[in-house]
Amino acid sequence: MNLNRFGPVSEWLARLHAFAIVASLVLLAAPLSAASDERQVYAGTVGAARVVMELERVREAGSDDLTGRYFYRKYRLDIGLHGKQAGDVMTLESRTTGDRMTLRKTCVGLSGWLTTKDARRVAVRLSPLITDGQDKRGFQAGLDDLSRYEREQLADLGFVAGKLVKAGPRTAREWREPVSGIALFRIESGYSEPVLATINAALERHHWQQVSQWFTCEGYDGAPGMEISEARAPYLGDDHVSYAWFANWSCAGTAHPDFGTQGHTVDFR
Repeated sequence: MNLNRFGPVSEWLARLHAFAIVASLVLLAAPLSAASDERQVYAGTVGAARVVMELERVREAGSDDLTGRYFYRKYRLDIGLHGKQAGDVMTLESRTTGDRMTLRKTCVGLSGWLTTKDARRVAVRLSPLITDGQDKRGFQAGLDDLSRYEREQLADLGFVAGKLVKAGPRTAREWREPVSGIALFRIESGYSEPVLATINAALERHHWQQVSQWFTCEGYDGAPGMEISEARAPYLGDDHVSYAWFANWSCAGTAHPDFGTQGHTVDFR
């Protein structure tokens, strides 16, 4: 977080007004959404590696098409899946890794094989994900628009405190999620306690959303598809706090790389 970003009020406010106009025209490629009841979430292993998988039947009458995604707990990055189901057998493929899965429904979940693009074969064993009521551990409990799958993807992550920046009578500290590198400030002083609580709750909520989008934006080369995702031009005013969020992404399945800026404001009233 650059101290120079806390510039003259008129300059940053003008920029933020422009950002707000752009934001009305821009949507990120993979917005967060709560999982439908038709999505099945599983946890288990591929070989010795622990994974979480989400599968859903395509919503068309008579369709046997499946869509989904999974992640290795070690890396947390989405790997998209598509395929078909015939009876109790599912055949799934990843367009980015070239891996293929053949899974059969059993009384305890799914079992089968994953065949890599270089013909290596490993066993897959999955069971329905059962949460213990603590599935929002490690991040703000009010973040209900994350699906069960996405909450598992973020489980046990946290923010690391960075440097403190003074902006006039107010101070703010940068916080960073180390795996994704996504950072956003929190305000430590300069406002009343109720106002600080409201602002920082909104900042933390948005911070987790951006971290989740970083993990769910699958790149074509196995790397994250979110190239840049960062806060810019923070403004700490007397009656509101504003900042702009710039993102540059190339998620698998989108027509082409894209970018955009969204304005964010917390009004104390």
